[in-house]
Amino acid sequence: MENKVLLSNIVLKWLRYREALQKGEATAEQAEDFDKIFPQILVKDYLPMAQKENLVAQIVWYTFDKQADETYIDYMTNFEICLILYGLLGYTTIENDLQMAALSSAIVDILYECGFVDKILNFCKKDYDRLCTMADRAVNFRTGLELINSIATFDPQQLQTVTKELKNTVGGLQPEVVENLIKIAHINDPVTLAVADALDRYGVLQSKEEIITEEKRD
Repeated sequence: MENKVLLSNIVLKWLRYREALQKGEATAEQAEDFDKIFPQILVKDYLPMAQKENLVAQIVWYTFDKQADETYIDYMTNFEICLILYGLLGYTTIENDLQMAALSSAIVDILYECGFVDKILNFCKKDYDRLCTMADRAVNFRTGLELINSIATFDPQQLQTVTKELKNTVGGLQPEVVENLIKIAHINDPVTLAVADALDRYGVLQSKEEIITEEKRD
């Protein structure tokens, strides 16, 4: 690729230059060497729809291509990282030679810290905003489709069974135990108290006699 600049080269040179600055040992040659990098990079101010679609596909794929136990905070962070590495850099001749290793907050922080993100946005912010909107919608559409698929395979009978088992389990608590829990909640945690009161109000916390009566009625 013409005017290709390796992401690893940017990262390594910045880390060395930053360390020298922190130690007060930075030289004019180091500053000049780093400042020479950005002028070598070509930045497009517009990407055709086909290229945007390709970048959005990568953004969505790598946003969700993580561990199953990740939280919504992790997904949000993944999304922001991918917007930079697969979105913004897609407007440039910067080549991600680090591949998956670049998918970290540290790399994105470096690109912001050394000023490259702002410099790139000076050329393509308007079109990049369009790309971000497309990526955001794609993530929402994916989440919506997953929800629809979940509803399509939803088993009401299974939910009723689980609900009844849970109700019997929680409702099987001795009344005096529930009373003690509420007392503890009064002392320690207003939120827990509110939950306990709500459970009692909706009939989840029942005496053993009430449960037996209900089962006979069923």
